[in-house]
Amino acid sequence: MRMLKRCRCLLIVGSVVLAAVLYVNLTDNNAVVLAGTKSEGSAKQGKVSSNIDDTEAVLKTKYKNHDKPEPDDRGLNQANDFAEDLSGLFHRPITNNKDLTDILYISISNSKGTTDKKISQKIHRETKPAKKTYTAETQSNVDKSKTSQNQMQPESGVMSGKKSVQPIDVVPQHINVNSVQSTASSLRKSKPNSLISKDNSRVSIKRVETRQEKTNSADAKFKDNPSTDPMKAEHHLRSKRYEPTWDSIDSRPLPAWFDEAKFGIFIHWGVFSVPSYINEWFWWAWQGPTPNPAAVEFMKQNYPQGFTYPDFANMFTTEFFDPNQWAELFQDSGAKYIVLTSKHHEGFTNWPSNVSWNWNSMDVGPHRDLVGELANAINKTSIKFGLYHSLFEWFNPLYLNDQAANFSTRKYVTDKTMPELYEIVNNYKPEVVWSDGDSGPVEYWNSTGFLAWLYNESPVKDTVVTNDRWGNGCACHHGGYYTCQDRYNPGKLQNHKWENCMTIDRRSWGYRRDALLDDYLTIEEILRTFTSTISCGGNMLMNVGPTKDGIIAPIFQERLRQMGSWLKVNGEAVYSSKPWRSQNDSLTDGIWYTAKDKAVYAFVLSWPANNLLQLGSPMSMGSDAKISMLGMTTPLNFTVSGKVIHVNFPDATISELPCQWAWVLKLENFK
Repeated sequence: MRMLKRCRCLLIVGSVVLAAVLYVNLTDNNAVVLAGTKSEGSAKQGKVSSNIDDTEAVLKTKYKNHDKPEPDDRGLNQANDFAEDLSGLFHRPITNNKDLTDILYISISNSKGTTDKKISQKIHRETKPAKKTYTAETQSNVDKSKTSQNQMQPESGVMSGKKSVQPIDVVPQHINVNSVQSTASSLRKSKPNSLISKDNSRVSIKRVETRQEKTNSADAKFKDNPSTDPMKAEHHLRSKRYEPTWDSIDSRPLPAWFDEAKFGIFIHWGVFSVPSYINEWFWWAWQGPTPNPAAVEFMKQNYPQGFTYPDFANMFTTEFFDPNQWAELFQDSGAKYIVLTSKHHEGFTNWPSNVSWNWNSMDVGPHRDLVGELANAINKTSIKFGLYHSLFEWFNPLYLNDQAANFSTRKYVTDKTMPELYEIVNNYKPEVVWSDGDSGPVEYWNSTGFLAWLYNESPVKDTVVTNDRWGNGCACHHGGYYTCQDRYNPGKLQNHKWENCMTIDRRSWGYRRDALLDDYLTIEEILRTFTSTISCGGNMLMNVGPTKDGIIAPIFQERLRQMGSWLKVNGEAVYSSKPWRSQNDSLTDGIWYTAKDKAVYAFVLSWPANNLLQLGSPMSMGSDAKISMLGMTTPLNFTVSGKVIHVNFPDATISELPCQWAWVLKLENFK
């Protein structure tokens, strides 16, 4: 009986081997390669280590044959189906390195049938040759230049992993290399939950996108498919196809919603929220070319020797982050759009980026898609959702290498920055793309290529707005609207739409634990900035910095709610308003004007002495002229003496007034 059992086992093994041979020899298309990691002590090529304690698994295939046609779009579904079938074939989930290294290579027949109906029923499909490549890989640590190693590179810490692991380039001897049909060369694009091993290795089976897809790089997009095709004029923004040149990009009309909005909220949030010291540039202050002595001493006094900046990521917990609560707060503030930092100069992404392995909010720290959660909450409101994105990263070796080559190479752009921009646009559909960290030539960043795709092909092509930070020389010259510099407030009318990005904390955009009360702007100071900004045709983007726990500090909440209470009374003079012929009064300081419909609005920042206000800019048009204070039903008395209008303010207590700060007069039948 025992001998019979052995014979049966041999028979089963032989059948499996025969099936594998048939798979290899009959295949015409659809090769899926699963490879493990090469042990450091392995002397023979082809041996794969199953020791998962010392390595982060790397599944990366380097095919030898590049000449044969490759599968069509359906190959992605086939690969995903195949991953599921592996689990079914072995009667257990494929969840660790050993399972994966048990099956190094399986080639599935496309047109001649297979010997396993269970696999062929899901995977066997007709394919057509197309220019596409496939990859099956596990993301390794940031040291490797051929995976997503574009992160900061400390000597130790959360991003470095235990050991540097090199991808294997091994095909078992029994495999016919000539049967391989595709080339795996792209970075990881997805992270299937069903293929996450106990050692946190990330496995993905994903193809590289084609030039027909919206997520492809702008370089290939506009090289292979020039933007010359005619488009129907269904919308004034889509009346033409935008070319990847500034002349064409700058000719795009700004979507009307942005000028009508006037007020937005900026949110600086990231790993810098953990040390929360000095400002959001803490890493640079600590370990940049010229370290700040205060930052160095702070680390020496509060953290152990050998502590690295990436170690802060584990402390970025966000346990109190409630996106719906944030959305409610922003609604109460009266803001019409928000802009969240998706990635600041430190390189940490607040979403599970496919090209920021182990340096994103899903892999480390919160283990949450912070961008996605807030996007979902904001999209339930009338507020527009926007994203800030830093093009460069302080210590990313790919960027530093490109910089050292005087930006004659572009590996950082093609492997890191551009894939990130396509991710956030396609995944989260932001209606503001707020670019920053643009040190380098426009040609290096390929900014015009991305913007042409954004305006022509993206899911937000008709409504998205962009700023002016897309490379050296762009600020105040190119882009959807101008920011020019932080806290930009020219005090006079501009001939191009602009935005004043400012922050409640005078010294930092990120949260600071060492801030003093006087470091925060008062509501009177905020309204002075706001009224002067909108009177000159700008928007104000006011920043708050949440804590590492996900809390918006009470003082920020107070300022936001104060803005909201003021806008409830005076929003009529703000939203959808236009600059008037005079931005501020010619006679009395602290008075700014806007106009809407046939009315003129005067923002009075200080209550006039003796309740008597003098206006020098408006001119009465006759007996029908009327002046009222927003929030009050009774018109105000006024007289005209030459070119001066004398307005009598109400004799009322603070509780009787419509608001406590910056009162607004509505002037009707004035010019």
